[in-house]
Amino acid sequence: MNPIRSNSDKETDQVLFDPDWLENNPKKAEAVLKKLPVKEQARHLSQLAGKQKLKFLYLSSKSEQVVQILPPEEVYYIVKENGTSDSTPVLSAVTSEQMQYFFDLEWWQRDKFLPQRALDWILLMTQHNPKKLLDWFLQEEVDQVVTLLKNLVLIYKNDEMTDSYAGIAGLKHYSPDEVYDFFFLDPKAFEPLKFILKLLRDQYPESFFIIMEASIWYQKEPTEETAYRWRTSRTSVRGIPELEEALEIYSRLDPEAIKELPASEADFSGEYPTNPPSYIIANANPKIFFTQCWSFIKNEDRQKIIHWELVYLANKLMVADNLDPGNFEDHKKAIAKSLGLVNLGLEISAKEDVQKGAIILERAWIQPIFQVGFGRLINLKKEALELLKEEGILLDRIIDEKDKDVLSALTVFPIPMIKIIENKHGNLLKDFESLDEVRKTLKFIKKLKFFKRFAKQCLELSDTVFELIFQTKDIDNRVEDIPLPTLIATALARFALFQKISCEPLSASAAESFLKFIFIPRVPAVPGEPVQVCDDEIVGDFYGALLEHPLAWTEDDREFLGDLLAQTVQELESQFGMINLKKPINWQYVNILTVQLNLKSGLIN
Repeated sequence: MNPIRSNSDKETDQVLFDPDWLENNPKKAEAVLKKLPVKEQARHLSQLAGKQKLKFLYLSSKSEQVVQILPPEEVYYIVKENGTSDSTPVLSAVTSEQMQYFFDLEWWQRDKFLPQRALDWILLMTQHNPKKLLDWFLQEEVDQVVTLLKNLVLIYKNDEMTDSYAGIAGLKHYSPDEVYDFFFLDPKAFEPLKFILKLLRDQYPESFFIIMEASIWYQKEPTEETAYRWRTSRTSVRGIPELEEALEIYSRLDPEAIKELPASEADFSGEYPTNPPSYIIANANPKIFFTQCWSFIKNEDRQKIIHWELVYLANKLMVADNLDPGNFEDHKKAIAKSLGLVNLGLEISAKEDVQKGAIILERAWIQPIFQVGFGRLINLKKEALELLKEEGILLDRIIDEKDKDVLSALTVFPIPMIKIIENKHGNLLKDFESLDEVRKTLKFIKKLKFFKRFAKQCLELSDTVFELIFQTKDIDNRVEDIPLPTLIATALARFALFQKISCEPLSASAAESFLKFIFIPRVPAVPGEPVQVCDDEIVGDFYGALLEHPLAWTEDDREFLGDLLAQTVQELESQFGMINLKKPINWQYVNILTVQLNLKSGLIN
């Protein structure tokens, strides 16, 4: 990692801080940090990732001040990225505004209050920052405090109007003054709330009285509604809108519609705070197109605005996709998806020219770039759906499960996704993030289009042929899939034996003749490999015969056909290349050729 220089020290070109010191020379890092002003430390911190940020704060003598000048979004990301148990230097230093931002994200899922999460954070802040937590009880709108208390405790007052004491059986009890009684709905709430309630009663009796009376007399549902409105007013200022506004990001935009209008700090002065979080770009893949373009932007004001635009865009996407802002995996998902679509839209708009991309970033808004990427994916989904409109059953019969999974990922979800294969976890989905992925998917769609044309016009597949195959396999389900290599291998057999291309099932004797005809000894022999292989000359003649069909062949079509034949040959050699073809074959267990069997009687026709 390159050393980071202070803005104030550029003239001497003296290295002030090297992030590598956090690992290999912490004493030097600590000594250098002592000399750096708080703002410089905050700037360096924002360029780090993961555990490095915590190590930085542990070594800094000004860590509390550094944390407190960071935007709430940045502080929240540090805590979520590293886990609350490891984030002591952050949680112990947060400001009231930062803590409130945590609560606003963690305590609500849409308009539903989450008592268990609220309690978890009360426990955390009691341990790490009790003074700020007490300030929250004193300064927060009373509806929010009442909402918290009504979800965690039953509160009664020992007088004739409020002494019903219903539903308290088995609940832990506490009274700080023998006037108000608290019965805890969750035992874990006892210690932290007892601590706060005692402080309130002893040090701020007037506030304690107001909160207690409100907690007794306010109705739960309307109070939660009011608390949620307060929460919404705060989160909207931080770029987390209501659903209707959030859904506006999902509108398509033509690349030509992006207006290269000058964007300056003045344009955003009424919308964005001055100090931006940088975690999105700091964690972005340095190889993607967006990051390459970003490196050319030297205007610091524009950099700040882009940081905010990306954060607000991810927030909108989180709301639009009904993701949980308090779940870090959902948070990362929103960031990755929004940045991926911005990257795709920028590649399209700049026609993959990095210099043009940098100019667009300088002059255009981020959300329209996102919408260009979104529009391209919707068009991609439309092309995939077109595959299924005509001859959809035919396609479903001839493609394998892997291709079906890919096609499903493109068509089932509101925005197409990519199916990827991982050995440990099986099939996984990921969002599109580059033009190269779109191109590969377009080629996949083109391949499936070819499969349909090829199956109908070259292999002459029809319902009659499938009926014969189903009878051979004793299949009752008439949409059962028959792998394309099996159909091609059967057609190859009929071509080799009868000079006719057809997928009708073979008799057992014809199948045996085909194997003896197509296979030749492998010379030289390769240990562990098939001892007999398919005759290239016969396969080549078959390939040429297929090309004679009037299919308006393209270069891609020829490539797809070549791949299909190679796969077919590989499977033939895999199943028959190591066995003695002079011995009887149990065709019931052969799946690369369709052979006429009577499975119910156990006889071979």
